[in-house]
Amino acid sequence: MIIWLLGLSALLVLLLAHRSVVVVQEETAVIIERLGRFHRLLTAGVHLIVPFVDRRKTIVWAGGKPKQRYGLVINHLDLREQIVYADPRPVITRDNITLTINPIIYWRIVDPRRAVYETGDLIDAILTTAVSALRNVVGDLELDEVLVSRERINRTVLAALTGVAPRWGIEVSRVEMVELSPPDDIRAAMEKQMRAERERRARVIEAEGRKQAAILDAEGEKEAALRRAEAEGQAAIERARAEKEAARIARESADELARMAAASRHEVLLMEARTDVQVSDARADAARRAEVIRARGEAEAIETVYSALRRAAPGREVLAVKYLEMMRAAADGQANKVYIPYDGAGIWGLMEQLKDLWK
Repeated sequence: MIIWLLGLSALLVLLLAHRSVVVVQEETAVIIERLGRFHRLLTAGVHLIVPFVDRRKTIVWAGGKPKQRYGLVINHLDLREQIVYADPRPVITRDNITLTINPIIYWRIVDPRRAVYETGDLIDAILTTAVSALRNVVGDLELDEVLVSRERINRTVLAALTGVAPRWGIEVSRVEMVELSPPDDIRAAMEKQMRAERERRARVIEAEGRKQAAILDAEGEKEAALRRAEAEGQAAIERARAEKEAARIARESADELARMAAASRHEVLLMEARTDVQVSDARADAARRAEVIRARGEAEAIETVYSALRRAAPGREVLAVKYLEMMRAAADGQANKVYIPYDGAGIWGLMEQLKDLWK
C-alpha cells in the first residue's frame, strides 16, 4: 500500500512539474491564459506557470495552406516571416475576360496578442483581404493593362493589407503575383496577335533600317560635299591671304628700299655738302693764309724799302717815281676805288719835274 502511494505521489509530482515548466524556442511566442483570460506572453526561454490554473492558448487557423504546417490546432506562434500561398483565384477584367491569378503574401507577426484575439482566423483574413483588393484593381483594368501592370497590382494589394495589418498585429512586407493566366482561347488569340505584331515590327524595323541607311548615305554625301566645298573655300582663302601677304611684303620691301635709297642719297648729299663746305673752308683758309703771307711779304718789302730809303736818303725824284709805280699798281686789276693824293699841288710839281727829267 505504501509503495502504491509513493508511486502515485511521484507520478503526481512529475505531472505537476510537466504542467508548471514551459520552454519557449527562439523566435516563438506562447500565450498563457489564466482561467480563460489573457494572462501573459511568453518569449524565448524557460518559464514557470501555475498548473491547472494557467494554460497555453490553443489557436485554430483553418484558412489556407499554412494549416498544413501548423496543423489544425497550435499552441505557439512563429514570429519569423511567413509566406501565404493563395490558391489560384479567378478575377474578371474590365473587358470581361476571366484571369486566374495566384498571389503570394510575405508577412510576420509583430503583436502576438492582437494576432490571436483580434481575428478568429488570421490566415483566412489575410487571404480574403488580398483577394478582394486584387479583384478590385483588376476589375478596373483591361487585359492588356493587367498583363503589363503587375507592379501596380502588387502595390495596390500591399496597400490594402498594410491598412489592416496593425489592427491584426502583423506586418506585410511584400505581395507578388506568381501566376497570371488568361483562358486558352484568349491565350491563342494573344499568341497570334503577338506573332502578327512581331512580323509587323520586323517589317517596320527593316523599312526603318533601309530608310536610315538611305538617310545616312545622303547625309554622308552631303557632308562630303560640304567638306569639299569648305576645303576649297579655305584653300582659296589661304591663297588670297598668301598673295595679300606677298604683296604686302613686296610693298614693304619696295618702301624699305626707297627709304634706304633716299637715305643713301641724303647721306651722299650731306657728304657732298660737307665736302664742299670743307673744300670751301680749305680754299678760304688757303686764300686767307695767302693774303696773310702776301700782306706779310708786302709789309716786309715795304719795311725793307723803307729801311733802305732811310739809309740811302733818296731825293724827291726817286720818291716821285716810286709813288707813280705804286699808283699804277693800285690802278691795275678789279679795284673799284679811287685814290686822291692829299697834296695835289705837290704832285703836280712833281710831275713837272719828272717831265723835265724824261727830256
